[in-house]
Amino acid sequence: MVIQNNHYRFERFLRRFQLYLNENKIDTALEWAWLTGASGWHCHPGFFTSIELESSLVSIGANIHKRKNAFQWNLKHKNTDGVHWLHVLTSAYKTGGHTRLAERWMLHCKEDERHSIVLIDQEANHLPDWLIHAARGTGGDYIEFPSKMSKFEKAIALKEISDNWADIVVLHAHPDDPVPSVAYGESGGPPVICCNHAAQNFWIGSSITDLVIDGRLPEYTDSLYRRHIRNAAMIPMPLQAKTVPNKLECKRRLGLPELSTVMLTIGDPYKFTPYKHYHFPNVLADVLNRYSNTYLIAVGPDVNDVLWREAITSSNGKMILVGRQNDLTDYYGSADLYLESFPFGSFTASLDACLYGIPIVLGPKPLNPILSLNRYDGMEDHPETIIQYIEILEKFIINPVLRQERGEIQKRHVSEQHVGLDWRSKMDEAILLLPQRHEVGLMVRESPSACEDFDSAWAELQAEQNYGMHLMHKMHSFLRR
Repeated sequence: MVIQNNHYRFERFLRRFQLYLNENKIDTALEWAWLTGASGWHCHPGFFTSIELESSLVSIGANIHKRKNAFQWNLKHKNTDGVHWLHVLTSAYKTGGHTRLAERWMLHCKEDERHSIVLIDQEANHLPDWLIHAARGTGGDYIEFPSKMSKFEKAIALKEISDNWADIVVLHAHPDDPVPSVAYGESGGPPVICCNHAAQNFWIGSSITDLVIDGRLPEYTDSLYRRHIRNAAMIPMPLQAKTVPNKLECKRRLGLPELSTVMLTIGDPYKFTPYKHYHFPNVLADVLNRYSNTYLIAVGPDVNDVLWREAITSSNGKMILVGRQNDLTDYYGSADLYLESFPFGSFTASLDACLYGIPIVLGPKPLNPILSLNRYDGMEDHPETIIQYIEILEKFIINPVLRQERGEIQKRHVSEQHVGLDWRSKMDEAILLLPQRHEVGLMVRESPSACEDFDSAWAELQAEQNYGMHLMHKMHSFLRR
């Protein structure tokens, strides 16, 4: 069984980490901690946190403030007024949802706040200019650790920067990054908030999180009962209001007929991986063949994706795959209807569609609520069956008045929840839950079943998408060093 093999692999990596830790070979141990976390992230082991891994990592961070830091850093002098926020990312990406979240957080800040960024492992990834501008727009700046630094050296430097500059630390780290767990492995210093941007995955860092920010109830519940985090708050994702472009001009630029009905879906390729009766490409190919002037644009997957090949052929050119795109304006601008990806939803892309006034059709009832968008005003409920899904979809295809009405209702509700002062007020309430100084530890509560049906499904879907290759690449990277 896939999940059993994943669990076994995780335990083997964990033992290797602990072996080097017991021999006081800290640098090598942390590389194996990284691989252990990567194993849990890319090959789901049936749980969301490891108490053994957490306790071992924070033990490395004990008394870390006494370690000498050799890295020279420079952030603008810390003023006495206003709150200084330090956003910690493993890597920032041009198209990464977690990177956009950090940017939007800064764009929603108060006038007297300062926001700065630390990049733990940026390496060859291009650092987006818009992220730097967002930080500098608040009077903050950014620090990028050199690749030659070891993970332990980075943890020591991160601890010093945090203690000397930050009032609050916000983690946007990758699920497998052990550096923050070591840096904040001792009590004291600024409190630590963790953004749960990888809610369906195992991740490292539960024990050093003073408060986790969850976007929805399913993530909130898992944070408390399956990650054992001490405190959690539900805060909607911060979003920016949109300027709606001219639809006809967008369609012309994309080569689409002006009077066509255009459906749009956006998501990483794995989010469309078929599972049981959840087969997005085939379902949409059947629908497209019933309506002569209707098109589907899929951003994320590309034409070489084997999963989509048959559906593309059978749709007679009306299924258009464009791969990953940096500028989505014309795609949103041309869309008459937005389709949530399934079996895995793409939350940011869906909510952005609402802000453009594009009505959303939710996917069929998800394997787990954590995988799909919540229902907002103006949205149909998740259909129970594929047949019901097609019926809802066709209702929107043939009725432009319905699309207009529902799009306006959805836009209004999403704007109220995610844009401007309402989001900021919710964040202010959450900050009141933070301790005065950072604390370390877990709070183990009586948990639901140890391995839910979702866990097995997620492990199998990762295997079908060959997610294990990400782990293999990281192992080869480690062995080359």
